[in-house]
Amino acid sequence: ITNVNRESPHVFNPYPPAGAPNTQLFTNHYSIWDTTWTSAGTVNPASQSIFCWNNLWIQGEFRGMQTIGSADTIYLIGDILLAGTEPGNAPDESPVNKQDIVGIVSEKSILIKYGHRDPSDSLRYHNNCGPATDGIFIYAALCALGAGENSYTDGVFSFEYQRPHGSTPSFVYQNQLYNNIDLHRRRYPQTTAEPWPGEIDYPLYNPLWPERAPYKERGTIHLWGAVAQRRRGFVHRSPYDTEHPSNGVWNIPIDYTGASANSVVNDQVLGIALAAIDYPGASGTGVGYAKNYHFDKRFLTRSPRDFPEVNLRGGSMPLESESWVLRRAPRNF
Repeated sequence: ITNVNRESPHVFNPYPPAGAPNTQLFTNHYSIWDTTWTSAGTVNPASQSIFCWNNLWIQGEFRGMQTIGSADTIYLIGDILLAGTEPGNAPDESPVNKQDIVGIVSEKSILIKYGHRDPSDSLRYHNNCGPATDGIFIYAALCALGAGENSYTDGVFSFEYQRPHGSTPSFVYQNQLYNNIDLHRRRYPQTTAEPWPGEIDYPLYNPLWPERAPYKERGTIHLWGAVAQRRRGFVHRSPYDTEHPSNGVWNIPIDYTGASANSVVNDQVLGIALAAIDYPGASGTGVGYAKNYHFDKRFLTRSPRDFPEVNLRGGSMPLESESWVLRRAPRNF
């Protein structure tokens, strides 16, 4: 993680300026961090347990008996597949996959990542968004151990970016390219006197910010395995939750994330509309994923390497329950 950089964009009204330069209203000041990526070289993790102390991004095809653990949040940036099972097939049915078993354990939460900029080419990818029959394939036992200070920080299996809104993209206006336009229009960070509007994405809430038309419905979670979580996480949400209304307020740590995801904002300067949409081919009336869950019956007799033990509510078989009450795991599992 790089050192803190300070940025200070000037705020104007209107922005971009029409004609002669307009009056500067004030200047925003904020800190940003970035990540420097380096190759870890070649390793063979088959039949091993691997532990990471940082946020962990993970995807790929796995071979052998493996458990991947992290002291922080684990982000699934793509499919978790088994070398001996074709995607869409069951690993516990003929032919039974006797070689490949994967465990993914976070001491916080496991989240399906909305999208990311790839460090190799800096392009944006939505690997986990797809039409109704697509989305993400997960062949693993998932365990989110986080015991947070409040319900918002307990360990969950869930998805990232749960209330999307449009934001103003880079735009060529009068033959000039303008970037980070929203930061040149409004107070950031917001203040009580000048809150960020609920219909416009708060900067960096979307991991691919700014996006003019981010995705609401994102396909299906195809899971062959099991899920253990301290508190049941959302995998699908209403565009506006009446039981927990944000009322347009932004306070992301406690899940106050602006107005309804169905909000539409018409940009009067650029002449474009900002609005969240469904991924092409996906359908529904909310945000997130449909569920296609299958318990992997191999876990009745075999568990992933070094997997935490759990206590189950209601006497369900180990790894069979979708949501578990967890015993606090030892530090070195």
